[in-house]
Parts: sequence; structure tokens; C-alpha cells
Amino acid sequence: MTRPVLLAVAVVLFLPLAGCFQYAVDPLPAPNRAAELTGTWVSKLDGLTVTFGEDGRYLVQRPDGGEAIEGNYRIDGAGVTLANDPGAAACPGEIGSYTFVARKVSGVSFLVRKLQGRFMLVKDACAPRLAHMQQAYIKQ
Repeated sequence: MTRPVLLAVAVVLFLPLAGCFQYAVDPLPAPNRAAELTGTWVSKLDGLTVTFGEDGRYLVQRPDGGEAIEGNYRIDGAGVTLANDPGAAACPGEIGSYTFVARKVSGVSFLVRKLQGRFMLVKDACAPRLAHMQQAYIKQ
């Protein structure tokens, strides 16, 4: 076969596969971000839970039963700003900014799809929060 024919065959065979990999990076549309973020998320790292309430408050609970941390959050497009309460056990009053990206993933059963979220760092000086927020979370 000639070079142009081989190129045409390669394009026809492999171009449809390009769409198969798109799901992994597609963020949720901004209008759904608040609804998707609200609820309880469990860290795949260590079981830490973060619950985002409809009232703009969040609660972080450690799996070892350590002191819970509360604060306020705000969503702006794909951005999420977290502010620990002034009396928080870790980083009192500290503010952190992240970009939130979520996608549906299959669990043990391919019939059950859960939402997996990641908080990608924009700016945060709170080391304990930074270490946990950049891990993958599964919505319960």
C-alpha cells in the first residue's frame, strides 16, 4: 500500500478511539458543581470524611476519632474556597483555594457508579489540609 493509503487507514481505525479517553478529564458543568459537592466525601487515602452542607459549612472528621474541624466553603465556578473556623484544631482561620473536578467511576460492580472528586491546589498554607485535600474522594 502507498503511504497516503496507510495514513488514511490509520486515521479511520484510531480516530474513534480518541473519544474513549475523554471521560477521565471532563469536569462537571459549573451549574451542577454545588449540587455535586454537597454531601459526604470519603478520602481514598485514609478514610477521612468531609461533609459539605447546603448551608456553606463543611465538617472534617478523622477516621481515628480525632477532633473534628469545621469551617465555611464557597464555590465559584470550578473553584472551591475553604476557611477553617477561628477555633479549629488545625490551621484556625486559614483559607485555602482549590479547583474541584469530579467524574463518575465504577465501583466493584460495573452497575454501580459513584462520583469521585479531586481538589487540585490553587493556594493553601495549611499543611494538614493540603495533604488531605489533594487525594481522591468518593461521594457517599
